[in-house]
Amino acid sequence: MNRSPKRVLFVTPTYPDRPGGVRGTFIKDLADELVRRGIAVDVLTPRIFEDSPAVEETDGVNITRFSFRSEQKILADYSSIPVKLMLSYMRCGIRALRRALREGEYDILHGHWAIPTGLMAALGRRHRGIPLVISTHGSDLLVWGMKPGLKSLLRWTLRQAQVCTANSEPLLNLTTELGGRTVPESLIFETGVDIAQFHPASDIAEAREAAGFEGTDLHVLFVGNLIGRKGIDLALQALSQLDTSESRVKFIIVGGGKERDALGDQAERLGVASQVQFVGPLSHDQLPPYFRACDVFLLPSRSEGMGIVLLEAAASGKPAIGTSVGGIPTIIRSGETGLIVPPEDSDALALALAQLLRDKEMRLRMGQQARQLAEREYSRDAQVGKLLTVYSHALS
Repeated sequence: MNRSPKRVLFVTPTYPDRPGGVRGTFIKDLADELVRRGIAVDVLTPRIFEDSPAVEETDGVNITRFSFRSEQKILADYSSIPVKLMLSYMRCGIRALRRALREGEYDILHGHWAIPTGLMAALGRRHRGIPLVISTHGSDLLVWGMKPGLKSLLRWTLRQAQVCTANSEPLLNLTTELGGRTVPESLIFETGVDIAQFHPASDIAEAREAAGFEGTDLHVLFVGNLIGRKGIDLALQALSQLDTSESRVKFIIVGGGKERDALGDQAERLGVASQVQFVGPLSHDQLPPYFRACDVFLLPSRSEGMGIVLLEAAASGKPAIGTSVGGIPTIIRSGETGLIVPPEDSDALALALAQLLRDKEMRLRMGQQARQLAEREYSRDAQVGKLLTVYSHALS
């Protein structure tokens, strides 16, 4: 018999902290849909920026942001573990969590990302008997989980949960491997996408104008953090290998990060700077026109959990090219919704780009199939249905 919780507490390192913010939007989508289904949701998350409200209610979700010695940067911006900051983060977070558990009666405690907030949830709920669900999303295992000194903490954390979830089969296997033989029940739970917000363009000329795309150039889009593991340097190398005698190709890069200047320098050295546009960070509400207007979406990651942006591209009816790492092949069905290439292979990336860019019919066919996949398997409604199954397992 399926059991549904009445009240859930999310503990997450990221949640939108300003209108249109992109950080943790998919966590907000889950919370909003649970509320729509009559389940109360509270969120505990760090207060990274001083201008973020400490307490607020949005769309029926109660959000508490705990203060700590923040340096006004998210954890992904650090190349090594900021020990003093992490100690403050954990100490203040556990204190806030214990206060929340004293004041609220929760049926499920859901820690998003095993490190750091899954660990925080496991420590904060000790001796309370509240079922714990820990969802791994990629960077917690592939980045933080690989750092010396954190593997043993990660293993202990995973073993405390009633259910662990991962957003792809490769990540599920890694969760089981890192957790050891005593890891609890593990399930695949992929994040969904708002197929009403991200949808194909009804008028491509209008979409291109909204995104600022000019002329008849073909546009390749990347959206994400400008960090090494995203492989944007490989995309620039591939761009320099394309034959642009028949049609001009523009590479649109949306996002910010510590690699921005190095990537700009690389584009200059390769002679493709005029074909590259660094848009910078955008709010989540500003992204749909870019997805609708592009011709191909590109995610050349060296490592990846799943890639929410791939779902947004698919829902927008766009074919994608990605690498055979993590959960990327789960969304990009090679030859059906896009093309898969080996990681660290700019030659293969250039060939895949050339193949899609010169064949409009292939792009349209793959884009249509990508949209159908998003509607069938990754709608927000479908994913929350799977989440309720996860909660039922935890409660039983």
